[in-house]
Amino acid sequence: MDTQNLKRYSSLLAIPALALATSALTGSTAQAQVVDELQEMDERPVDFEVRAGPSIPGDNLTEIVDVGFAVGGAADWWVNDRVALRLDGNVDLMPGNDVGAIDVQPDTRLFHYGGGILVDLMPAEMERWTLTTSFGAGAVTIDTDEFVAAAATEDNDFTETYFDVNAGLRLGYEATENLEVAVGGQSYVAFLDEEDTDVFAVGNPALDPFDTSVTFPITATLRWSMPN
Repeated sequence: MDTQNLKRYSSLLAIPALALATSALTGSTAQAQVVDELQEMDERPVDFEVRAGPSIPGDNLTEIVDVGFAVGGAADWWVNDRVALRLDGNVDLMPGNDVGAIDVQPDTRLFHYGGGILVDLMPAEMERWTLTTSFGAGAVTIDTDEFVAAAATEDNDFTETYFDVNAGLRLGYEATENLEVAVGGQSYVAFLDEEDTDVFAVGNPALDPFDTSVTFPITATLRWSMPN
């Protein structure tokens, strides 16, 4: 084989070799990028909170329950400096309306659970102060004690689960690097089946069936961040 043909064959062989090397390098770079992204995800902070305070009934619930007490908690995973994915739970413990010593409506518990987002609204120059808002959706289970009137329902109480949405606003102060204290309010709006709620007319014949319920917990909150 003469020198000219040898050079030609060498060039032809070099092309796939170069392609393989480029592919391997590209694959290695992509793999490194994936590893870096996974490491960044691991380093993103996760915040936990517990909260408690009065819960104020709104809309149709004012005819059934009085101001009660709420306890709740949440976990927030920050996807960037401003937005976090949120898991939220809240329990409203509401005493039933009464007339004198007579309980007209049963004590009621509302168990809210769902997910959403948390958004940090405070400018960075405010340093240790925080202002956050949250939006979410999920479900609520409404559970009551027994109704006063016998055989008010088949089971003599009310337990149903419905879709609900929530929104809230909170002002906080970072007491330490990993601990924040805050106060705020949250609104939970549930969408009920109107046919289910006619049972509450047992305690109040003037009460029409309704298809929404609203509670407004106003709570003090403790939040802490897991160190990276």
